[in-house]
Amino acid sequence: MDVFKKGWFSRYRQYLASEHWAGLRREVFARDGGACQRCGTALTLDTMRCHHVSYEGYNRTGKSSPGECIALCQRCHIDAHPHLQREDELAEWILESIRRGKQ
Repeated sequence: MDVFKKGWFSRYRQYLASEHWAGLRREVFARDGGACQRCGTALTLDTMRCHHVSYEGYNRTGKSSPGECIALCQRCHIDAHPHLQREDELAEWILESIRRGKQ
């Protein structure tokens, strides 16, 4: 992942606020049947966390594809990022970015 390249987080944060990301979230939600792909919890678009299993497409083109994302509930999304549980400030930034991306 290219997160250590200068400006990656800034560009990613902007992408999460884009119409493309909002549409991709809706597509992932529909494809995954409105359920968390780890625990099966029923989700709404508001409770779904669109989790990247890969950033390859985003790093190549500046946009993600449905094939590199899955629907997760908040608990499973946090579990998918154990390193962020120790990084309170970064975890809050990511969760806020996700919330902004679903608007």
